[in-house]
Amino acid sequence: MNRSLLLVICDFLLLSLLALARFDEPADQAPEAEQAIEQDAQANQDLIDVLKMSLDAEQENRADLSTELKETQEELEARAKALAEREAKLEESQQNAEQLAAEKARLEEQRATLALANEAAEAERARLAEQSEAARQKLAEAERDRIELAKSLAEVKETAATSTERLRAIQSELEAKAAAVEKLDEERQRLASEVKTAELEKQTLSTQLEVSRTEARTAAERLEVAQRDIEITRREKASMQQTTQTLAEGVGALAESTDQIREEVKRAQPLSLNTIFDRYQKNKVRITFDAKESGVFGSSTEQYSLDTVLVRDGASVYALIPASKTPFRKSGLLGVTGIIRFGSRAGRFDSVGSLSADPRILALRLSESFPANWGVTAFNLAKEPLKYPQAILVNDQGKYGEVGFKIVPAHPEYLDMDSSIFNELFGEFSPREGDLVFSQTGDLIGMMVNGQFAVIAPSANLSAKLSLGDSFSAALVKAYQQRVQANAQLLPPDLR
Repeated sequence: MNRSLLLVICDFLLLSLLALARFDEPADQAPEAEQAIEQDAQANQDLIDVLKMSLDAEQENRADLSTELKETQEELEARAKALAEREAKLEESQQNAEQLAAEKARLEEQRATLALANEAAEAERARLAEQSEAARQKLAEAERDRIELAKSLAEVKETAATSTERLRAIQSELEAKAAAVEKLDEERQRLASEVKTAELEKQTLSTQLEVSRTEARTAAERLEVAQRDIEITRREKASMQQTTQTLAEGVGALAESTDQIREEVKRAQPLSLNTIFDRYQKNKVRITFDAKESGVFGSSTEQYSLDTVLVRDGASVYALIPASKTPFRKSGLLGVTGIIRFGSRAGRFDSVGSLSADPRILALRLSESFPANWGVTAFNLAKEPLKYPQAILVNDQGKYGEVGFKIVPAHPEYLDMDSSIFNELFGEFSPREGDLVFSQTGDLIGMMVNGQFAVIAPSANLSAKLSLGDSFSAALVKAYQQRVQANAQLLPPDLR
C-alpha cells in the first residue's frame, strides 16, 4: 500500500474517533445516543467503503507496480545482459588491442626485415642483371660457335663425300695406270728384243766388213745403210730409255699414291673393341691434383686422381679431364698443384683450361713433342665422328663396351648415347660423366658429360684458364664455377 494513502486514512480515522468521543458524563439521552451510534455506524460504513475503495485502488496500484516492477526487472536484466556483453566486448576489444599492438610490433619488425631484404634483393637483382647480360653475351657467342660448327659439319660432310668420290676416282685411275704399266712393260720387252737383234746384226756387219775389205766399194752402200740403221736404232734405244725412265717415275708416284690410299683405307677400317681398349691401356696417363682446402677445423689436403689419354689435333696435343673428378667444383680452395705420370716418368703442369664447347670438360695442353719424348702414343681426334652408328666407351676402372648414339638436333655438339641398350648388354657398366668416347676406327670422339650425353671434342679451343702451383688464383676458380652455372642455365635439363 502507498504510504501517503495510509497516512491519509489514519488521519481520517483519528479525526473521526475524536469527533465521536464524549468526555463529559453520560446523560439520559438515549435517542441521541442511538442517533450517534447510527451516525457512527454510518460513518464506519462510509469508512469501510472508503477503505474498500482504497484497497481496490491499492490492489490496482500493486498490479501496476508489479507490472512496472516486472518490466523494470526485465529492463534491468536486459541492461545487465547488455552491460555484460559490452564488458565482454570491451575485454575482447582490449585483447584485440593488445594483439594489434603485438601485431603492429611484429609488422614493424617485418617491415624493417623486408626493407633489408629489399635492399639485398635490389643488390641481387643488379648482380643477376649483370650475370644475365654476361649470359646473354655468352649465349650469343655460343650461337655463333654453333653456327660455325654447323658450317664446319656441312664442310666435313661435303669433304667426306668428295673424299669418297676421290677414292673411287683414284682406284679407277690406279687400275688404268696398272693396265698402262703392263702394256708399257710388254712394249719395253719388244723394244729390248729389237735392240738385241740390232746388236747382233751390227756384229754380223762388222765381221763381214773385216772379211770383205776387198769388196769395200761394193759393200760401201750396204755399210752406209747399216750405219743409218744403227743410228736409227740408237735413237730408238735412247727414246725407249727415256720412255722407260718416265714410266718408272710414274710407277713410283703411283706406288706412293697407292700407299697413301692403303693407309687411308686402313684407317677407315673399324677396329675391334679389344684392340681399342688395348691401345687405351698401353697409352693412358695418370693425372693427379693435390688440393689444399679450408674447413671448419682448419685447412686440409685432398688428392684427386684419374686416368685419361692424350689427343692429337694437328700440331696440338692435349688431355681431356672431367671437372667432376677434380677439386675445381669445390669452394674454399687455397691452392692446387697438378702432376702427370706415364710409366716411371712424372712432371708438373702449371695450368689447365676448359673446353669452349662445354666447361664441364677440362683440357691439359701439352707440347707437340711431349708424346715422342715420353714414349706415349696420342690418339687422333675423330674427323668424322658421325661416320659409324656406334661408339666405344671406356672408363678409368678398366671397363668398356659398344653403344649406339644419335645426334641432338638442337645441340649438334652433343651425342645422345643409347644407355638403355648399353645397360642391357653390359650389366653393371653404365655410362657416366668422364667416360671416354672412341669411334670404331680408334679415334677419340669426345667425353661423357653425364649418364646419357657426350660432348664432341672440337679442335683444342680452350676458353677459361685455371692457374696452378705458385700462380694459383681463387678468383679464377670462382669465375670458372660461375661460368659452369651460367652454361647449365643455357642447356635443357637433360643436358645439365
